[in-house]
Amino acid sequence: MHRALLFATVALSVPTSALAQNDDCAGAIALTNGTATAFDTTGATLSATPWLCANSTAPDLWYSYTPTNSGVSLTISTCGSSYDTALEVFDGSCAALNPISCNDDACGLQSTLVVSSVTAGQTYFVRVGGFGTGSGFGTLIATEGAPPVTGCVVNPGFETGDLGGWTLVDLAGPFLPAQVNPAGTSPGFGLFLSDPTEGGFALTHGFDGDIGTITLAQAIAVSSGLTPLSFDYRAGWDMLLTGQATLDRTFDVVVRDPSTGASLQTTNILTATANTTLLDTGPLTGSVDLAGFIGQTVTVSFEWSIPEPFTGPAHFQLDNITCPAGGGFGLNFCGPAVPNSTGQSGVMSATGSMAAASNDLTISASDLPVNSFAFFLTSMAQNTVAQPGGSQGVLCLGGAIGRYVGPGQILNSGAAGSVSLALDLTQVPQPTGFVSVQPGETWNFQAWFRDAVGGSATSNFTDGLEVTFN
Repeated sequence: MHRALLFATVALSVPTSALAQNDDCAGAIALTNGTATAFDTTGATLSATPWLCANSTAPDLWYSYTPTNSGVSLTISTCGSSYDTALEVFDGSCAALNPISCNDDACGLQSTLVVSSVTAGQTYFVRVGGFGTGSGFGTLIATEGAPPVTGCVVNPGFETGDLGGWTLVDLAGPFLPAQVNPAGTSPGFGLFLSDPTEGGFALTHGFDGDIGTITLAQAIAVSSGLTPLSFDYRAGWDMLLTGQATLDRTFDVVVRDPSTGASLQTTNILTATANTTLLDTGPLTGSVDLAGFIGQTVTVSFEWSIPEPFTGPAHFQLDNITCPAGGGFGLNFCGPAVPNSTGQSGVMSATGSMAAASNDLTISASDLPVNSFAFFLTSMAQNTVAQPGGSQGVLCLGGAIGRYVGPGQILNSGAAGSVSLALDLTQVPQPTGFVSVQPGETWNFQAWFRDAVGGSATSNFTDGLEVTFN
């Protein structure tokens, strides 16, 4: 009985859409940035405009959104709704609708779509329907995000001298407040002096007081050329000073739903083990794979968890938060490469899938001399060997190094100065034979190529590319 009454109460709280004013485009209801709007399509009708996706003949409702900024992304979502939704967005006018994007199942059976760059003052029309003939109730939210076209992060190196573009939540009583500082900042106790890795500023903080989590977050529109997220960090701690620590401290990067705050992915970057001392890790670089969120806007949150109060001082620095351009995924390292005869440094990139079972990976090298012979190298280890065998470049691989020199694998860079090779992940060359890539393994790739300097024949290398398969 109580359950039936509760269901009746909930049902009554959902708006009835029969004969709703927004059953057609002309009656579209304006959405407000970041504000969820309840809808119910069960009493609506099917509009005449054909769907681009979802094989939909379901009833639909219409909404509109007018951005206040140009060049930003617009994310529209029905995630968390009660049925298998479909979404479509148009520009133009109701009399001449121009379809831009359509989505069916971006978040389970619900829908999310991203318009990568919108125009301020231009009205965009949003149609909410269902897969097949499906109908039901849910929530719709439109969110303006950051521009995905010039880089994935606003104020990536804190060179504004402040936290513009970021949202910070600090501890109530931090030992050293989280803030943007120039070089030379330290809380003392033998901990390192801050030293920005990019520009003149970095985020620093310290703690040995309140229990809690420090968070630094920003919404990021993830596009295929801007992943993974990389960043420079440095840490130091002394938990032997008090000898009272029983729990580890952690530094994680959490990808969250920008609407609900729900965790979508967590990557542990650093763990400070209880009752240990390390006053300076030295400069380190971390990365987070965002390939699973391409085409979406997500909130990336740097999170430092302090589970116990007053267990020893610590210091942390964060800087240079970027998404390297040039590839679909993978982390470039050992670069920039030594410039070749074109004056440019050869660059590695990858496209396809990081799923080992998909066996769909293409690696590429660009900014090479034209009409130059080249082949790719691979290894599970990294190294730095300058001018091996008289080359002008740096070999970035170590350990057992395989060479892609089989039939069709020695390539010519042609007029574009680039080469690409589709790999067979079940036949990765190694000195002792071929091996298969396994989920969880990290492989490194680099290209060697012919070159000429001052009329003398030589060779060179690109930078390296690290790919972790799943």
